[in-house]
Amino acid sequence: MQDKLPQIPQGNTVLRKLWTVAFTLMYPFILLFSLLFIGVIHLFSLLSRLISLVIPVRGEDGQEEQKPKWSLFAKVGELKIERKFVDEVMFGPSYYRLKANQAIQDFSDHYFGDFQLPWQDGILLQKWHDVTNKQLPDFDLVFLNAQTGTLHHLQTIKSFTWKVEQEKDKLILWLDEKKEEGKLIIRATDLQANPSLR
Repeated sequence: MQDKLPQIPQGNTVLRKLWTVAFTLMYPFILLFSLLFIGVIHLFSLLSRLISLVIPVRGEDGQEEQKPKWSLFAKVGELKIERKFVDEVMFGPSYYRLKANQAIQDFSDHYFGDFQLPWQDGILLQKWHDVTNKQLPDFDLVFLNAQTGTLHHLQTIKSFTWKVEQEKDKLILWLDEKKEEGKLIIRATDLQANPSLR
């Protein structure tokens, strides 16, 4: 008995040979088109880089975008404080870095808000605990003694809405609304030695 070998259909072989011949003939055109396409992409990328060097990038309002710079924030006697914008919390306040014309260590370690109130021999500032949404609105109300360059913690405040009323020898802070339980009094005599609040 003779073994019968499977026979390859003649049509498949012819199609395979036609496809090989067509692909071999088309390959240089495919390669040329691919190289031209890559070249065009590189050309546009190069033009884009050159244009960005020549024309300054502008924001949505048409103003030229600039890196944050130091600007004068407050001045008490000889003490000058400058601030530089860092960022803003989403749907929340902006926060800044501060520096002074005398060395104040706490400035380099913390972020501060845009509140400042010169009073007596110093200035009240808003020092953020953290700049994540979870920790807001907690912040420390601090008093910077302009003569010694030291920060004194006055009160931790857990509110975005607060007002300050300034009187001759004291400050009254109203938290949230004008209610007696949301009232904080800071006296000038409290700040001279060891800050304590009533």
